[in-house]
Order: sequence, then structure tokens, then C-alpha cells
Amino acid sequence: MTALNKGNNKSRKQETMNQTNFTNNNRIANYLEHPVKVTALEYLKEALHTERYEDCWQILEVAKEFGANNNEIWEVINRNARFSASTDPDKLTA
Repeated sequence: MTALNKGNNKSRKQETMNQTNFTNNNRIANYLEHPVKVTALEYLKEALHTERYEDCWQILEVAKEFGANNNEIWEVINRNARFSASTDPDKLTA
């Protein structure tokens, strides 16, 4: 490996670390700015995961009231659907 390649590897690693730190900082900033919204979305994720669907509408109302948009809500729903399908063989569809 040449010295030039070593430098490129370091800069790529640093870039990846910077992106990770940026993402983590955004999550922290989002929580600090909108703690009720973020908590409601976490409760929604938990309700979906534990199949407490009757609780979801109330959680959704709170999340929307405190600023959750449809994209954020669908992201939680879609992630849970993929998780459930990948971990529970009875829920797989043909």
C-alpha cells in the first residue's frame, strides 16, 4: 500500500466518523428540541413491536400534536414491519 492510499483510507475513515457524529448529533438535537414527539414515536415503535395496535392511534395523536410528520411516522411503521417480518417466521408472506 502506498503512502497516498494510506492517506485516502484515513480521510475516508474520518469522513465516515464525521457522518456518524453528525447523525448522532442530529438525533440528540432532535430529542432536545422535540422530546415529546421523539418519545411518542418510540412508544409507537414499542406498541407495534408488542402488537398493542389498540394503543397506536392515541400515540399517533400525541406524536402529531407535538410535531411528528407523516414521513417520520411511516418510517417507524415501515421499520417495524421489516423487523417483524424478518424475525417472526409466522408473519412472512409468500
